[in-house]
Amino acid sequence: MNRRPISVTIVAWALLFVGASMPTGAVLGFTVPQIRAAISMNPIPLPWQIASAALGTIVITVAGIALLKRRGWGRPLYAIWSLLAGGLSLATLQNPVMTVPSWACLGISLFFLYRPAANAYFAAANAQTDSAGDVPVLSEAPAPEGLARRILRLSLSIAGGFFAYGTGLLAFFRTDPPEAKFAAMGFCLVFASACIAIAATLQRRGRRCRDAGVSILCGGGATIIAMFGVFQASKMPEVMAQFPDNPLEMLSDTAFGAATVGALIASGLALLVFGLLRGRLAADRSGKESRR
Repeated sequence: MNRRPISVTIVAWALLFVGASMPTGAVLGFTVPQIRAAISMNPIPLPWQIASAALGTIVITVAGIALLKRRGWGRPLYAIWSLLAGGLSLATLQNPVMTVPSWACLGISLFFLYRPAANAYFAAANAQTDSAGDVPVLSEAPAPEGLARRILRLSLSIAGGFFAYGTGLLAFFRTDPPEAKFAAMGFCLVFASACIAIAATLQRRGRRCRDAGVSILCGGGATIIAMFGVFQASKMPEVMAQFPDNPLEMLSDTAFGAATVGALIASGLALLVFGLLRGRLAADRSGKESRR
């Protein structure tokens, strides 16, 4: 099996997105006094938390790259680290319910990473390595992509997902005047579209819509997880005491926020499905031509 299953691609992109977002959380923990005070309530000392976040960034990013590069060891690396980090969070967080999204994402990811299609994909890579005695050559990439081009494409795709996440999160804010929120949302939306469009021009034609859909889905999914975390944190009086205003009062435009996130998820799914169907049709057309 030479083609990478789309489920493996989505999980790998999600890991890269999470790995890129973890340093942002560490910076906020250092610079925002309220968040720093809330984090300090954890029984684990703050320096150890920062070190764990840094190590997690490296592990998650390496696992995501390994999955994209068809390295089977990326699956147990991601699983073991996530189980260790999740267990530690479950034992130390004052509100264990906040770990529900992490456990749900882990379960869904492992389900897709260890399905028969994914097992065959990684097993074929191992078989090619054993027979060739070197790095396997994938038939799905007839022309090798330059390292600089690949890094630029991945960076732009992740940035596009970040700006999509910003668009969804800003939609929940209630501002006065409301035009300020729409201006900020427009800024994020323009940059998200630009980053994703430029990344698409650097990708092979058959994968452009698929990768764009995955970036938007990562942004929309991150918004849902962030709002879940805010909602659970609002139930902890000792955490809310660190903030001069209740975050839920600032993020109270739930109808418009839900509609925006729904639009992001729908557009991401539409692009993903369109890209998959287009790729399938192209593969069928190529197969018919080769049999003639």
